[in-house]
Amino acid sequence: MLATVITVCRNAEKSIRDAIESVLSQDFNDFEYLVVDGKSTDSTYEIVCSYDDEFKAKGITYRHVSESDKGIYDAMNKACKIASGEWVIFINADDALYNSTVLSDIFRDDVSGYDVIYGNVFRIGEDKQYLDKASPVKNITLTMPFCHQSSITRRELVSFDPKYITADYKLFLGLYLGGKKFKQTDITFAKFSLEGYSNQNRLRTYQDTVAVKAEYGLVKQNSLKQKIKDVYHKMLLDENAIGHKLALKHNAKLTEKRKLGK
Repeated sequence: MLATVITVCRNAEKSIRDAIESVLSQDFNDFEYLVVDGKSTDSTYEIVCSYDDEFKAKGITYRHVSESDKGIYDAMNKACKIASGEWVIFINADDALYNSTVLSDIFRDDVSGYDVIYGNVFRIGEDKQYLDKASPVKNITLTMPFCHQSSITRRELVSFDPKYITADYKLFLGLYLGGKKFKQTDITFAKFSLEGYSNQNRLRTYQDTVAVKAEYGLVKQNSLKQKIKDVYHKMLLDENAIGHKLALKHNAKLTEKRKLGK
């Protein structure tokens, strides 16, 4: 089996159909689809099971389980342990593959020399949607250069650290620093919901990202420089922080200068 598409979900009855149907629509069939449900208490798992015949008719292996887990990254780790594909790609319950050719586009070229293949993502929020282009992987020591839903990784390399909500960043940063080979493409992999897990608490996401960098020796958490950055980001990301509006204005000016190339 060349690839496994993985969706982990819990109580996602409002969005799970879009995720499943984006996988069902693929014009490529050398893959399996694995859905790991976290003991939903709504109709999510019934919806998941209702697609058995449609996947069978298309000749696509479709497997699903429903059991308790310790959170999204624990569920993703469990999924990797039972996946059969050489490669794994994660499409969360609020997300979807971008179009019907994503998998065939990824595997059109020889991928034998790579460990991670990544590309763009189409981000969708309540009041905005836009194409977010991936950046060179060397930028990963500063920030995440791609969304994990816009990547596909060799299965044996995937192990998330559930203590971080930025466990995806830790995974890919570790692979990069460990010398694994990344391939950037211009493929748009997925439609990504801005209402998702890591966007629910932007300050915690920032703090976990710093902690990951510190774990790899890229920053010193107790240095004066880092403490100043932490104060600024708390002002910027915490709506209740003193100086929040001032930080927003300053950040807007910096963003405008970057756009103008200053």
